[in-house]
Amino acid sequence: MPPLWVVTELMTFGELSRWFALTKDNKVKSAVAMDLGLPNREVLEGTLQLLSYIRNICAHHGRLWNRQTVKRLPNIKRFRADLVIVEAVVDGGVQAQPANFIYNALVVLAYMLRHQSADTSFVQRAVDLVQTRSAEQLKAMGFPIDWRSRPCWSI
Repeated sequence: MPPLWVVTELMTFGELSRWFALTKDNKVKSAVAMDLGLPNREVLEGTLQLLSYIRNICAHHGRLWNRQTVKRLPNIKRFRADLVIVEAVVDGGVQAQPANFIYNALVVLAYMLRHQSADTSFVQRAVDLVQTRSAEQLKAMGFPIDWRSRPCWSI
């Protein structure tokens, strides 16, 4: 049997997401979530599902920049100062949920990557790229007007 790291290197992102969801040991799931800077296994599972969905859009050359995703990021209280929260209908009732635009996915990616590697260049590269877009385009991607002053994007 090959080592686990070899197996996960060969998995697609979707396979990895499903494998994680099917893992029965909740202690392992919680440890992985904490290692990635997320509060619990449920948040990690939902985040992996969203990132897998976004990865598939990109891999198949789909339009992402101004698209609302079918999947939604889980509500992550510790990232609330950065996330765009909207009212959404859930199970017949209205709840505050993260908006389903690419902006919120970029926020969680930035936090996860910084948690893994404090010197990641992802945030700087994302800021550099996003700053080249018009205010109209930023709005279409779900960026709030004050996005640059939010804690996640401080460099």
